[in-house]
Amino acid sequence: MALETMRQIVLQNVSKADGLHKVYVCHRLGQVNLGEESILIAVSSPHRSSGHQLVMQILNEIKQKVPIWKKICFEDQGDHWSPNSEAFWLQQEK
Repeated sequence: MALETMRQIVLQNVSKADGLHKVYVCHRLGQVNLGEESILIAVSSPHRSSGHQLVMQILNEIKQKVPIWKKICFEDQGDHWSPNSEAFWLQQEK
C-alpha cells in the first residue's frame, strides 16, 4: 500500500513538472535511529529551483498521505506513537 501510494504521488507530480528527467524515491523500512535518514528523494531537472520545488512537493505529500508509522522507543520510558506523526489513521482514533 505504501509503495503504491508513493508511486502515485511521484507520477502525479512528474506529469505536472516541466522539463523533468527522472525521479527516485526510497523510504527505509524497520527501525531508524535518531539522526539517521529515513527517505531519499532524487530529482534530475534542467533547473535547480524546479527540482527543489518538486522534491519538497513529493516529500510533503508522502508525509501527508503514505501510511508510515512513527513509533518512538526510549530506553527508560518504553515506546509510544509520536505526537508529531503524520499517521493520519492514528490521529483519527483520538
